[in-house]
Amino acid sequence: MSQFHRVGLVANPRKSGAVALLEKLMSRFEAYGIEISLEQHTATLLERRDGSPVADLADKVGGIVVLGGDGTILWVIRQLGKSLCPIAAINTGTLGFLTCATEEESDRLVEALASGALKMTERLMLEGTLERSAVRLLGFPWSPALLERS
Repeated sequence: MSQFHRVGLVANPRKSGAVALLEKLMSRFEAYGIEISLEQHTATLLERRDGSPVADLADKVGGIVVLGGDGTILWVIRQLGKSLCPIAAINTGTLGFLTCATEEESDRLVEALASGALKMTERLMLEGTLERSAVRLLGFPWSPALLERS
């Protein structure tokens, strides 16, 4: 049984085909009875006003599906901070080392999320700070729980 009664969707708006893939995923999740929460920029892409900041999604969903590449995943993780939740990513970028599916495999990913046929891989938490002249320039937590098909 799936823990994903509601998933968050976050898309990189700079990736071509993002709207079509979002609409396809939303339809597929709906067919499985899984509710959707949209990140605010993703909602805007779909001309909707019901989006939330990424940081607010973790409390609303069982996991987040990211459409993008490794940079998009890392951005989502930074936005979530210490409120991390499981992340499954569809590679619409160029590298995709952190992703678990391609666009062509997106239907299988939705099926796996709906059925619970995924393996969660927890990652270590790294935290770093860059300071210069006693001014904190950058701080980041990083501890994704990435999902992959089992």
